[in-house]
Amino acid sequence: MAEGSDAVFMPQLIPLSQFELILTLHALLMYLLSLTAVVRWAASQDNVTRTDIQQEPHLRHYALMAQGFPKSTRSAHEVKAFFESVLGFEVEGISIAFDHSEEVEFVQERISRVIEKSDAQLGVYPAELAALEAHVGESQDGYILDCLLCSGYVFIVFSREEDREFCMRRFAEINQQMHSRQPSYQQDSDSDNEEAQALLDNRSGSSRAVLFRGKFQIGVGHAPEPCCIQWQNFLARKRAKLVRVVAMFLGSLMLVLVTGAVVFAPAVLYEMSYVDIQKPSKSQLRIALLEQAVVVVSVAVGNRLLVGALLRVTQLSAFVEKANEDCAFMVCAFFVTLLNSTAPLIVASIVAAPSTQVTRPLAVRWLFATLWTCMLVTEFAGLFSQTFTYW
Repeated sequence: MAEGSDAVFMPQLIPLSQFELILTLHALLMYLLSLTAVVRWAASQDNVTRTDIQQEPHLRHYALMAQGFPKSTRSAHEVKAFFESVLGFEVEGISIAFDHSEEVEFVQERISRVIEKSDAQLGVYPAELAALEAHVGESQDGYILDCLLCSGYVFIVFSREEDREFCMRRFAEINQQMHSRQPSYQQDSDSDNEEAQALLDNRSGSSRAVLFRGKFQIGVGHAPEPCCIQWQNFLARKRAKLVRVVAMFLGSLMLVLVTGAVVFAPAVLYEMSYVDIQKPSKSQLRIALLEQAVVVVSVAVGNRLLVGALLRVTQLSAFVEKANEDCAFMVCAFFVTLLNSTAPLIVASIVAAPSTQVTRPLAVRWLFATLWTCMLVTEFAGLFSQTFTYW
């Protein structure tokens, strides 16, 4: 732009030599303001959550989760009697977490039927709507339920928070005494024969009164909210969860890097070479725009597919708490989609260095196009999935 035309298009407030510096400072200031707003919002949400946890009553404040029970544990009265004998006071209730990983559909269907019956009996409906047909084969439900084994976890419900805290302290003291008396005591929770394993481990003369059935050492910990519990995942091993998530995350990163380097980076390199052309033709411009559009759409569709795959893997990882599953999925999906969107720029800048580099306008244009294309692909995917499900 010539010096004489500067006065026509902009006021003479900023010298042309400092214009780039002012633009950089403006972008930095806007970024800092946005970051400050986000941090303040996150801090306010954290304060609201802490206040809700400390001041408002929650179900988890009156419950604990115990583990270490054998698979043959089926009687809630037996478990309740054990805790009352150890604690010295009456507990409110016991809920055994059964292993129904192979009968998930059966359990969900029966829960839906119970809710439907309760709604029909307690609601005000016409006679033709309130009548429910008897389910064929209900007599066989008891046989299937009797085949469900204990997952090793039990939830204890107390009437007061003080009783819950006392239970935690009591079992912490018991476990500490057990470990001090038996330094070589190790219970293999993955053993198929839990009865034999417990008899093998219980060789010392420790008190049998604090052991369930005189053989099983019980551990007590905090209980999550009931709405966050995924009951079918109690038997999953912790190492298996970590291995599945890490393997899928590393595999996604490798796929993103290879695809970005081999498929998408040439489009960015073409854009970088296109900038150096003094008088580009219309065909060159069209080819550049078409190639950029194809690559951006491919990146957006790839982000969608990767997010779906990560979601499926985190669901198969069998997290006991839904919050942990959502956290793992959010972290993995964020880094994978971020790398998939920026990998072409990073690879192109590495390949083209030191002769040329990715300019700021090119990077901004590429990232902006990728962002709004990802938004469009997400909206269309949601619309088409709902339409396909309906039809």
